Amino acid sequence: MIEFHAISILDKEWIDRHLMCEDSPSADFNFGNMFIWDQHYRQLVCNLGERTLTKVRLHGQPAFVYPIGCGPLRPAIEALRAFAAERGYPLVIRGITPAHRLHL
Repeated sequence: MIEFHAISILDKEWIDRHLMCEDSPSADFNFGNMFIWDQHYRQLVCNLGERTLTKVRLHGQPAFVYPIGCGPLRPAIEALRAFAAERGYPLVIRGITPAHRLHL
């Protein structure tokens, strides 16, 4: 089972590694924005292999950000699906770009 924790400056190295691999033009995919907006979105992060999993609250509801990084996508999606199911809420993934859709 995945374990989320509050984002901290100590996460910067591994998150940056995943972000560089993602090579996304989205402003959402940079550590500075993740760190600055943490309080607003109540972000929690998890390092899963070569991907960063991020849980947020949008309009009071739990959601996840597209699992950024490299490596297989399916294990990340399945981990998010299991996490959401265990807690009884729907799997909602935000921040999916047209390029991401090619990998789904």
